[in-house]
Amino acid sequence: MSGNISELIRQSRSERPAPAEVAEAEAEDHPCYAKLRGLRSVAFMIELRSAAGDSDGFDYGLLARCTFDRSAGVTLYFPGATVTIRGKNLRPLFEGILTHRVLWVAVPPSPETIARDPEATVVTAIEVEGTK
Repeated sequence: MSGNISELIRQSRSERPAPAEVAEAEAEDHPCYAKLRGLRSVAFMIELRSAAGDSDGFDYGLLARCTFDRSAGVTLYFPGATVTIRGKNLRPLFEGILTHRVLWVAVPPSPETIARDPEATVVTAIEVEGTK
């Protein structure tokens, strides 16, 4: 690999499409989350949407730790805040978060309709503890 780091950063920025174009072109929507598909695609923030329509956004760069517990759900540890995502079949969501590819996670208005599919990822609650 030739060149210094500044040159490589400039080159990568000039080759990248606008963020909105990337999100629209490469997002794979599920009822409870959206995940980027491209090999090089990464999200900079994760948006958490409540059933009431409120949203919180967290910077992936500040994500210190992420755990998956089948009984407790997915827990994200940010400085000053802990986010717990509860539901069923959350493993694909957890794997997407580990690779910084999940754009948003939402509690659907009626999770029971999605829950009929035994393989579906269903988010039933998103809890944010700590400072907002």
